[in-house]
Amino acid sequence: VSHKLDSLVRRVKIKSIQNFKQKLSIVSPSNWLAKEAELSQVFRGRSICVIPYAINLDVFSTSDKAKLREKYGIPKNEKVLIALADHTQNFRKGFDLLKDTINKLPEYKLLLVGGKEKDTRDKDNIRYLGRIENDKILSEYYSLADATVIPSREDNLPNVMLESFACGTPVISFTVGGLAEHVKNFETGLIAEEMNAESLRNTIQLFFDNKERFDSVKIRKYAEKHFNEKLIAEKYMEVYSEVLG
Repeated sequence: VSHKLDSLVRRVKIKSIQNFKQKLSIVSPSNWLAKEAELSQVFRGRSICVIPYAINLDVFSTSDKAKLREKYGIPKNEKVLIALADHTQNFRKGFDLLKDTINKLPEYKLLLVGGKEKDTRDKDNIRYLGRIENDKILSEYYSLADATVIPSREDNLPNVMLESFACGTPVISFTVGGLAEHVKNFETGLIAEEMNAESLRNTIQLFFDNKERFDSVKIRKYAEKHFNEKLIAEKYMEVYSEVLG
């Protein structure tokens, strides 16, 4: 039934796009998704440009790590990772890999934001923070962490990455989607070479062995350069002007 519904939706989309006589521009937030769109039957032959998402750089910003750790009762020298997910059982998000990884790294603390499982009690070195609706508080947790882990098996341009960069916190991930385009080794984060728990574990250890090489100021500047709202608005204005012109 699901397969038949997907096929029906695809046919409706193709027919609708083909019957659209006006100029149509497709905007993708990542090069990966843009290439997928170029290969699709729906958007084949259409104009496609890449404009990433914007992030509120006033809300998500760098803060004093030591003061924040004192505020939230986290030891100054503890090795802290943070991860976020609405549903950690989603296979695509890869949290099974992260849990397997962190269970074999008892010297590290994982702060897990979100999650909808019934059992979200703190376990061993995992501290569940639940849903955080206040972006300023979320920004502080990003800032007090040493790194943000995004274990997705497939992803486009996750806001978690943008928020982490804006807070000056490096990202550890796999080579997928827009993550691979912006997580630059020893600059904005580290990429795990293989998509498995062992590779992720080795990459986390590599990060902490080289933590001094990561500069929160430079990571913040990367966010300002690529994801600021004014820049993104200007790029959309160019698209609108071209279509209207």
